[in-house]
Amino acid sequence: SVIEAWNRCVEIASGDNILILGDDDRLHPSFLAKSLEAMKSSDDIGFTFTHANKTDLKWTVQRLWGYEFPREGHLSSADYLAFTLEHECCISLASTVLVRKQVYDSVGLYRAEFGANTFDFNVYLRAARRFSAYFLPEVLVDYRLHPAQLTELHWRTPVSPAGKISTYLELLGLAATLMRDQAVLDTSFLADRAFSITKHLADLLATLYTTL
Repeated sequence: SVIEAWNRCVEIASGDNILILGDDDRLHPSFLAKSLEAMKSSDDIGFTFTHANKTDLKWTVQRLWGYEFPREGHLSSADYLAFTLEHECCISLASTVLVRKQVYDSVGLYRAEFGANTFDFNVYLRAARRFSAYFLPEVLVDYRLHPAQLTELHWRTPVSPAGKISTYLELLGLAATLMRDQAVLDTSFLADRAFSITKHLADLLATLYTTL
């Protein structure tokens, strides 16, 4: 499986930092230098991430990946998690994420805790609870769109939006974990976000049910 392959990559990697690049994506020439520079700016940074362009199979740019982005630079645990919960989405595209190897030693490997297609999101959320992050608001990766990619299969299929459902479940799991631990974010904020996410998940499931 993809999860097993990613975890095997982490297990055999010998460097201090790890990037798992999708075989259908590509890095811009300055990606590694700029990401490493950001990583080295503070010892508490667990991972860095950048902007990316969505492209077609011929690498023609279609649009910027994502819709909501945090401020540039160092993001504390509270910054990253609050922004993620507020906008109810994963803000880090896997092929743009450089992870410090010790993060995996601390939080564990990729796993399908809430959904088989959000295992990357799951590890970023676990990492962000213990480490800070760094966002470079520059396009340094091309994310290629095609019919066979996992995102196409799990996000853009109206009758089976498994990716969207899994994302909401990841977010609810995060809110519950943070409320239980009473750490990082205010419990009133977390409760409000949990209600909002639950409502949007219910609306999605209701729409799905009516299309079957």
